[in-house]
Amino acid sequence: MFWKRKKKKEEDSLTLSEKAIISLLQSSKKPLSTEFICKKVDKLNLGCVDEPSHFLHRLEKKGIIKKEFSKKEKIILWSLSEKYDRLLR
Repeated sequence: MFWKRKKKKEEDSLTLSEKAIISLLQSSKKPLSTEFICKKVDKLNLGCVDEPSHFLHRLEKKGIIKKEFSKKEKIILWSLSEKYDRLLR
């Protein structure tokens, strides 16, 4: 007998660091810088050896967050994408 494999929801496949990043972006009213996100995630001591910036790029590839370059401040800003809003509904 063959068992059907349940499809994983996108939220189920996220790491603790990725969930922390999403939580930070949800609680913020404006886009956050890479430096700010990295400092906040590092303070949580989640026991992850990867850099938070690595998780930012993974979340971007999944389409959960988006980045934009601020010419004024000359930094990259991160915010939640429309795809993530649809996942919450």
